[in-house]
This record gives sequence, C-alpha cells and structure tokens, in this order.
Amino acid sequence: MPYFVPRICSFNFYTALRIVAQTGALGFILPSFAAPEIADGSIVVLPFTAPWAVTNYGIMCLLGRLLSPPTASALRLSARRKAIF
Repeated sequence: MPYFVPRICSFNFYTALRIVAQTGALGFILPSFAAPEIADGSIVVLPFTAPWAVTNYGIMCLLGRLLSPPTASALRLSARRKAIF
C-alpha cells in the first residue's frame, strides 16, 4: 500500500504543521518550511530517505512575457553551471 491510511490531507502548510505538532500524525514537508517549529522542538525531523522523495523546482513566468535581461542571463548561467556539475 503506497499511502498512509487513514490520510490527513491539508492544502495549507500552517494547518499541516499544527496537525503534526498536536497529534500523532506524520507530515511530509521540506524542513525549511518548518524551521521555527523544528527550532522550538514542537516537531522533529525523522531519519527518512527514499529515492522517490526528491524536490524538483521549476522556474515559471507568465505565458507570452519576455524575460528581462537579468533573468535571461541568470538562466544561461544556471544552465552552464549544471553542465559543469
């Protein structure tokens, strides 16, 4: 079974953090989003790794809008750095 049952779904990070901090529920969130709660000890990061648990960020802009020169430059630089690493 690929999911926890029963599941608790939330569309709001704050609500999800409150649920985890006040119940026995588990949460799946980037630690940076929960930094204050981790720092004050109300939640802890469990040791967990899985090959499917990766973050793939995307860069987005408004359809049809031209990129500003600094943005275009940053994207070119980023593509060159990725090729190096």
